[in-house]
Amino acid sequence: MGGFDYFDPGATNGGYDKEAVNNPSHYTQGKVEAIEAIESALSLDEYRGFLKGQVLKYVWRAGKKGENKTAEDLAKAEFYLKRLQKLGSL
Repeated sequence: MGGFDYFDPGATNGGYDKEAVNNPSHYTQGKVEAIEAIESALSLDEYRGFLKGQVLKYVWRAGKKGENKTAEDLAKAEFYLKRLQKLGSL
């Protein structure tokens, strides 16, 4: 949903599933993903702050959950960073 897919199938992905980054099923209720509900509920400035916090969280914890999760955490940080970049005016 939302047209965001930052997984590069040609790249080495560190053994994680792209859906764990782009469309985790546990963040969807019906046809609405949590990220879309959050964006709708917040002002633009609040949403930017949320996205920045998510980038920081995933970069901060990368490498602390085991080797297999490092690439996934960095891909999640990239997912939120690209959403932030699409908003412009970082």
